[in-house]
Amino acid sequence: MVTPEVFEGSLDSLPINIALLGDDGTVLHTNEAWQEFGKREGISIAPDTVGVSYLDVCDRAAEEGDEDARKAAEGVRRLLSDDAEVFSFEYPCHSPTVRRWFVMHANRFEDGGELYVNVAHIDVTRRKLSEMETESRNRSLSEFAHAVSHDLRNPLNVAMGNLEMAREDSDSDELRKVADSLERMNELIDGILERAESGTAVGETAAVAVGEAAREAWGNVSTADAELTVNCDGLVLDADEGQVLRLFENLFRNAVEHGGEDVSVAVGRLGGGFYVEDDGPGIPEDEIPEVFDRGMGLKTVREVAEAHGWTLAIEESADGGARFVFDTSPVATY
Repeated sequence: MVTPEVFEGSLDSLPINIALLGDDGTVLHTNEAWQEFGKREGISIAPDTVGVSYLDVCDRAAEEGDEDARKAAEGVRRLLSDDAEVFSFEYPCHSPTVRRWFVMHANRFEDGGELYVNVAHIDVTRRKLSEMETESRNRSLSEFAHAVSHDLRNPLNVAMGNLEMAREDSDSDELRKVADSLERMNELIDGILERAESGTAVGETAAVAVGEAAREAWGNVSTADAELTVNCDGLVLDADEGQVLRLFENLFRNAVEHGGEDVSVAVGRLGGGFYVEDDGPGIPEDEIPEVFDRGMGLKTVREVAEAHGWTLAIEESADGGARFVFDTSPVATY
């Protein structure tokens, strides 16, 4: 059986400020972390605050304009009046020299017919600073993406306008391919802006036919005399279509770059996902762990897969080339 001494020792070992309140809001017990915090902050009342009314302290601070103290008192009163079982909120607790954030978590319980409230103040400063840093990076990324997209759209719009006039005089398959490439550039710019603004790698998802996406991506890439075979026309995924196109485009460029202009590429269905393979020189086994860090193309492939929750593995194809296997089991439909 756990003795009171062992129980108290376990509370003192926790790096969380914990207090036990009675049914009138009076502090009955505090752990070591609570007491040490009181000493560091130079609290004028007893640092352990035992015997002090938690509600009175909060009310006095609220009268001086502390909105977070008002929320804390209101939450504890709701617990004591049986209006809630749990109360929690995040608040700043800055000192003159240190920026800090805490989460107050309180819950009610009964023992021997008596009502008690546990109050815990958890330091979440590291998490908060990390979130703020991420938000700052995302804002910078968004601003950069808008600036770059603006600079790219100007020459793109000029090219599209000139192309339209040229096609009015004389259209051809070559000009249609140029139009498709320019439109794809426009879609990529839109995708960059969407991801920068949302802060996520995947935008809106919808049913994507993998075979159709592979053929469309093949048409967006300069493939010379390379050949594409698609054997997954029945596979449909819930995915970001633009990102799936990027994945295929980068894999196809990689195949042509390393396998030559006459490389054969195949996209097929495999278990709970699909694969993309070629008959090029392949990737040496000892180089596979670093292959995604060698350039933006395969790095993009990995990022798209991870953003969708897919697993990615590299194997050797039947012809000795590279095979990229994507396990999409959680999101595949049949």
